Amino acid sequence: MSRNSWCAVLGAVVLVALLLGAGAKTARAAGFVVNSDRDDIESSDANLLDGICLDGLGDCTLRAAIEQANANGQADTITFSIAMNIYVSGTMGAFPPITDSVIVNASSVWDSVNNRPGVMLNGGGGNFNGLQIDGQWCEVYGLHITNFGSSAIYIHSANNTIGGNLLGRRNVLSGNGVYGVIIASSTAANNLVQANFIGIDPTGSAKQPNSQGGVYIGAGAEVNTIGGGALGTSNYISGNGGYGIFVVDSTTLGNKIGGNFIGIPATGSLEVGNSSHGIYIWGAGQTEIGGGALSGNLIARNGGNGVFISAGWQSTVQNNYLLLNGANGVRISDGPDNSILLNLIAQNVENGVLVSGPTALRNEISSNSILKNGQKGVELQSGGNTELAAPAITAACATQVSGTATGGARVVQVYSDSQEEGETYHGMCIVSLPSGAWTYTGAITGPNVTALSLDVDGNTSEFSAPFCIDCDLLMLLPTILQAAKSKKRAN
Repeated sequence: MSRNSWCAVLGAVVLVALLLGAGAKTARAAGFVVNSDRDDIESSDANLLDGICLDGLGDCTLRAAIEQANANGQADTITFSIAMNIYVSGTMGAFPPITDSVIVNASSVWDSVNNRPGVMLNGGGGNFNGLQIDGQWCEVYGLHITNFGSSAIYIHSANNTIGGNLLGRRNVLSGNGVYGVIIASSTAANNLVQANFIGIDPTGSAKQPNSQGGVYIGAGAEVNTIGGGALGTSNYISGNGGYGIFVVDSTTLGNKIGGNFIGIPATGSLEVGNSSHGIYIWGAGQTEIGGGALSGNLIARNGGNGVFISAGWQSTVQNNYLLLNGANGVRISDGPDNSILLNLIAQNVENGVLVSGPTALRNEISSNSILKNGQKGVELQSGGNTELAAPAITAACATQVSGTATGGARVVQVYSDSQEEGETYHGMCIVSLPSGAWTYTGAITGPNVTALSLDVDGNTSEFSAPFCIDCDLLMLLPTILQAAKSKKRAN
């Protein structure tokens, strides 16, 4: 072979190596079409070396398709020829873990009349997962996975997608013994769970609970996204026993939760709150709940707190709606450096925000709309946020508020409210030192004005006592009316 020919071959080899480099998503093989709902002793693939999905009876079952996809070393697609209910055999047990790059896509047999998946995987109560994903770049669309003694989908790997916002790509992951989705492993990163029903039935209107919760992220899983920011990516995570979303472990970092409906139905008006907290962060760090590129979540009617951060750190709760939850809108217990920003927090049974514990420090609560909660707008307990003293308001009118702040406060935020919380955020001003005096100039809508103090570290106080900007005028009103009547009689 000539020198030029060798160079051409070498160049081609280098090009292929670059295209198929580490982490690249490979081209997919022709794929396998499931045409049988059987799952029995004859349903395994008859010959794993021939690249053809055929079981012992000449059909392509889902079990055989997964086995063949794992065996052939290529990226594959598994589709379905017709709608079907697959009852997983207790004798056969769990489907094989998916170890290669595989798309399981039932969108072509979506039940358009009833707007629900056309393919159901029913575990018959067997103590195993519906699908276990150990390979990367897998996708799962259009399945109803229910009645498994463990979880609907268990992910150990990276770059997988569960559900999508195109027609027929929603999964229903409900009625299982543990969770709808578990993402757990130090290798489980950059997974996306979107546009699914998790804990409610295929109609979206009634509870079909996963016994322990909707979504679990733990064991070092990083930078996974539940929901997102694009139109149609919202999950409905409602009706579950336990928590809507549970993020746990100090090595579990940077996970993102956005645009989800947590505790409410997709259709109808039935009560479908998760039985405990909407989102529970336990020891995990840097979790983003709304904010940035994420849409805010609607977290409502859950049995516990809307969001509970216990020993979690550097997490952000931003641009969410936290309404009508059975405890607090947001609770932080012994967790430092968290931020509660730009949320609507209203009509929760207990407090809008509760911060408690001696290590619950530097938690900033800023620019939210907090109103009509059962107890306080912001409550500090047991050393939370150093129990920074609330500011005092000494004078207020429709254009200016002034007062004093102590305890190391550096900034005061000013709000209006009909009662004693902070429905409308107006702005902030700097505290003058050493006097502690502050004055905010700007329009105040009232009828009451309240304020929060923040120190240099972001520790945030409870709301001040409300100051009625029209109270002096109201107290004088009877005298003014009497004087007007007397003047009229005199005339």
